[in-house]
Amino acid sequence: MANLNDFEDYISPLIESQFPNVYKEDGPVFVAFVKAYYEYLEQTDSDLYNLRKMFENIDVDQSVTSFLDHFRKQFLYSFPKSVDQGIPFTIKHIMDLYRSKGTPRAVELFLKMAYGVESTLYNPGRNLMTASDAEWVIPKYIETVWDYDKDSEFSDYAGKEITGSISKATAAVDSVLKTTVQGKIEYIMFLSNISGTFQKNELVSHSTSTYSPKIMGSLTDITITAGGTELSVGHELPVTSSRYGVNGRVMVTDTTTGTGQASYNLVSGGFGYSVNTSISNVVFSTTVLKANNATNSNADFRSDYSGNNFFALETLTQPAEIISHDGNSAFIAAGNTLTYVVGTNSTATAANSTTGLANGKVGTFTNTAMTVYCTDGTFGNQIHYYHQSNTISFEVGEKVSVNSTVIGVLNAANSTVLTINAASNGFSNVITQRVTGERSGAVSNGMATVIAQTGVKKLWIAATTPGGNTTAV
Repeated sequence: MANLNDFEDYISPLIESQFPNVYKEDGPVFVAFVKAYYEYLEQTDSDLYNLRKMFENIDVDQSVTSFLDHFRKQFLYSFPKSVDQGIPFTIKHIMDLYRSKGTPRAVELFLKMAYGVESTLYNPGRNLMTASDAEWVIPKYIETVWDYDKDSEFSDYAGKEITGSISKATAAVDSVLKTTVQGKIEYIMFLSNISGTFQKNELVSHSTSTYSPKIMGSLTDITITAGGTELSVGHELPVTSSRYGVNGRVMVTDTTTGTGQASYNLVSGGFGYSVNTSISNVVFSTTVLKANNATNSNADFRSDYSGNNFFALETLTQPAEIISHDGNSAFIAAGNTLTYVVGTNSTATAANSTTGLANGKVGTFTNTAMTVYCTDGTFGNQIHYYHQSNTISFEVGEKVSVNSTVIGVLNAANSTVLTINAASNGFSNVITQRVTGERSGAVSNGMATVIAQTGVKKLWIAATTPGGNTTAV
């Protein structure tokens, strides 16, 4: 045998050599009988066979099945009779299991040895909550305005201490979050260790920052103008502003019981009233405006309401612009005697229906400026800004800006062109430039198209041509 030294498995082949020669010569039958007897004893499962195999049977790797049962009862007590890894392998490694008894490793070893199953022990004690053990935190944050290509600078603010440019308030930025609300990108900084009060529209920065965003502001307080009905403490109500934002939430903390009828004290009773409601409505006028030559371009409206009539209590508007001029003597003389002015671009050689960009009547006139009541167009610096489509629509009349520094007033807008009045230098049609509407929150990038400068550069009164206007308000 490979693992036993000088120990024969069978004795019968050695019997003849154990007899003296006299037996071989005179008693060969006896010798053959003894040899056959030992061969009988060496048959499988006989006593001599088992005796000669004893050294093999005590080796778990070579033991017979009937003997393995004794090993299992001694070393694998309470184990399943059939194990996935086999009895010999399990017996040789059972000490690893016993030494790790009471640990997660023991459970993993047992399931692997017995059933061949990979397992992971979950300890529920790590996820238990203790009563009154929570740390309550009310998040504090500021909403900021960023250029769309400044994501890396925005991420760099996490972990920094920031300072407000106006309020000088300071805070530590715990984390930053870029998210989208109704198609508009929001940049949020979560703060801690706040000292002072940050202000809306101020810039914030840290000691090594290369970009300073502007605080847009968040909902901090509301004023109740009409209390409503059927509310109770704990009710949550939505807050929406057409100018500042949506998705705000407030909670009712207290209510007052009332009848719904307002109470008041009459200070002075007055006189001349009537119970006849057709004549008892009193309207006070503080300003009187005399007008003539009234026209109405809405033909359907004019025919339905008997001509060019103004209505009681309707709102009247009179577009007025203040224009500076170069003050040459010919223009001043004409301006003091004539009352109608036309604006053209810088290349026009005459004022007519083709070259005219704006016209109106002169209200007040000085040697350097005049007030004009516009009939058509605008005398201000105006551009056509070609832009990409955006999710939120721009609002006519709102301020639009680039990086919160280049500012103009929106005169008209569609999906491809923004007409901007009083536009300061800095607008350019490049796809990396982002224009933002202050009131609407609309955001759009420029296009690779040359901006059309359409602003008034020359003023005409009669045939007199001064240099040009500088701005209109």
